[in-house]
Amino acid sequence: MRIAIIGVGAMGSIYAGLLADEGGHEVFAIDTWQAHIDAINANGLRVEGASGNLHR
Repeated sequence: MRIAIIGVGAMGSIYAGLLADEGGHEVFAIDTWQAHIDAINANGLRVEGASGNLHR
């Protein structure tokens, strides 16, 4: 399934990471904060916390 997450701050990042990693879905992370977008494009999306540690 293709899923778009609009706003990949704290909560959006968690859902995007879990849906892609554990759900096996194709996830599009959409945000307007250019520095955040550049960091994700350069380093991938890293989520660490109670939901586990993910890096996409």
